[in-house]
Amino acid sequence: MYSSGSTGRPKGALHSNRALLAAAWNSVSAHELTSADRSLLVLPLYHINAECVTLMPTLISGGSVVIPQRFSVSRFWDWLDEYRCTWSAVVPTIISQLLDWKDPNADNRAELFHRLRFLRSSSAPLAPSLHREFMEKFKILLIQAMGSSEVETSSRIPCRLARIKSDRLACPGASKPRFLIGTEPKLHRVTREKSFCAVRR
Repeated sequence: MYSSGSTGRPKGALHSNRALLAAAWNSVSAHELTSADRSLLVLPLYHINAECVTLMPTLISGGSVVIPQRFSVSRFWDWLDEYRCTWSAVVPTIISQLLDWKDPNADNRAELFHRLRFLRSSSAPLAPSLHREFMEKFKILLIQAMGSSEVETSSRIPCRLARIKSDRLACPGASKPRFLIGTEPKLHRVTREKSFCAVRR
């Protein structure tokens, strides 16, 4: 599978089935997915985000996935509504497009926005101002995550903890995450009891 090319030309990354399943279970846990969930998959299937964040986690948790041929800003909200999806993974470019697009059905989206559990943004940094603008406009929880195609390491804010300030990051696994704000990123051991994430300000 190929990297997104965010640090240069896209690279092919080899993964074992076991590693991909472990990554998928990580997403199930962090996103608290169940058989009641249905995701809308609008990202390319050759990239790890679509495979390990949306497709596999939703299926192994017993949920279902809606997969259109390609992303369409004019159909995105309609698909979520028509197929009664509970979440979707997107990228900052899509966030910008959704903010800029004049939705002709904007006045009829209240039920959809109430049903949606969250949207998840990753694959590139999401500017805090864009993050706040999106959540203020649509009143939808927007989770930001970071990862690596080469080793499928990923950090995301668990859904139950995500209503913190959008300019802070947390790692999954702890009931009480600690936020370490500083100028130099630091590595911390993550265990079942402790979860740390270093944030560069």
